[in-house]
Amino acid sequence: MKQRRQLLLFIIFSASAGLVQFLVFVLLFELFHFGYWLAYVPSIISLVIWNTYWNRKYTFQSDLLFRTMVMKLMLFYVFFIPLSTIFGDVLTKNSWNEYLVLGMTMIINLSFAFLYNKYYIYKK
Repeated sequence: MKQRRQLLLFIIFSASAGLVQFLVFVLLFELFHFGYWLAYVPSIISLVIWNTYWNRKYTFQSDLLFRTMVMKLMLFYVFFIPLSTIFGDVLTKNSWNEYLVLGMTMIINLSFAFLYNKYYIYKK
């Protein structure tokens, strides 16, 4: 039951973080006419900050030291952000729709981030 609750909360907070990411992306891409990767990087960083705060506090209810949690989280995103940025940039330069690519990276991030958080960062 606890695992279902964690998954449900993670999905809810990730959806709200996804909305934040989407809004930042749209603002930078449409309003300021940034290229895909220039809009994507700040948008995913905003997602990480939002998601980390809410999931640490409510989903995993962790007392893990903040700096320990951040260091573990950085291990994931030091790989995910560059790989997803390159992946997205290549696809959009090959005529893929920017929003489709953004949606795909958001789904991939949600899936791997939950597993990483549950089984590595907050593995109690």
